[in-house]
Amino acid sequence: MTVKVIPEGGSATTVNHTLPSGYNDKYLYFKAGVYNQNKSDTTSDQSDHVKATFFSLTHMHP
Repeated sequence: MTVKVIPEGGSATTVNHTLPSGYNDKYLYFKAGVYNQNKSDTTSDQSDHVKATFFSLTHMHP
């Protein structure tokens, strides 16, 4: 699996990861986003948020 991130105004970063062979016959599901762990115990805390913007997502499978 290869993930390449190109931040606006930054340098590209590429990470390669080999999945264990036990996953060869498994259906894998990937999602793009920010999954923040809520740092407060209330939903009214407006400072408790994160933001991600995707201008392009590309999926390639051999």
